[in-house]
Amino acid sequence: GYQGGRVVTPVTQQGAATANFNLNRVLSPFERLVGREALEGLDAAALEADLTAADDAFDAQNYEAAIAGYTQLLSVLPSMAYLHLNVGNAHRGNGDYEAAIAAYEQLAGDPDRGEQARVEIARTRLAMGDLSAAADIATAGANASREDLFNLGEIDFARGELETATGWYEKAAAIDPNWEKPWFKLALVSLNLGDFETAKQHFQKVIDIAPSSEDGVQAQATLSALP
Repeated sequence: GYQGGRVVTPVTQQGAATANFNLNRVLSPFERLVGREALEGLDAAALEADLTAADDAFDAQNYEAAIAGYTQLLSVLPSMAYLHLNVGNAHRGNGDYEAAIAAYEQLAGDPDRGEQARVEIARTRLAMGDLSAAADIATAGANASREDLFNLGEIDFARGELETATGWYEKAAAIDPNWEKPWFKLALVSLNLGDFETAKQHFQKVIDIAPSSEDGVQAQATLSALP
């Protein structure tokens, strides 16, 4: 349970040689994450269990329990500022968009997580129907998820801006080539442009990836009807 250490000391013919050294206890991943100083005087094992319980509640879509757990941890360990993102995500999962934005705004000035908080606010605004938030997601760079890019494509597709939509769908497919949704929409774009051969290739890609999915079934039916 301790990290090894080594000390070199001179040994002479006169008297006993003494070597003094200290061993450091091996920290758990949770202790390394939070920091030993922040946990001084606290029960690290119990707090780690609380975090695990909150994460499990979030994964089970028990968002109220997750919010309560994360909020309690923040009251004890304010240094775990990233939990504001978790709280915001739970509120958004619960459909409470205003509370989600308020949670993300707690990180507005954070040098490490401020950009991610801005992206999450934009995602929340987009979920609220504010299409202007798409511009913020479009500039998110590495923080943009495959869903973000796909949704940007959906916005442009609905506007009839097929060339721009194609770019977003292609970026979404590049992040996860085994996700059938952008390939299906690329096939529809090709159909709208009259490029039947490319449409067939994309429909076949959907079928190869997820033949039993809703998109896969529809791709099969459309492909069979094409000349």
